[in-house]
Amino acid sequence: MNRREIDRLKSELKELAYILQEAVKTAKSARSIALRIGGELGETIAKQLDHYTIEYLKAFIEDEHQPGSVKDLLTYLEEETDKVVK
Repeated sequence: MNRREIDRLKSELKELAYILQEAVKTAKSARSIALRIGGELGETIAKQLDHYTIEYLKAFIEDEHQPGSVKDLLTYLEEETDKVVK
């Protein structure tokens, strides 16, 4: 394993975080539309987006205690890089 591959992996993980952040923005936009629709249909969809979709996406971006989150992976990569790169 070499430093260039480690850097490439970091870059890809950061790109993944960006894509997930864009997905959060899209989900928030969908939530706003659902709220404008109103009624039981709109409110149910908005609540589902709020409490599940948006929260889960955010957790996979920034929660270092969420296994497989980008932050968790980047932290692990940083901690272990010096041990494996020669």
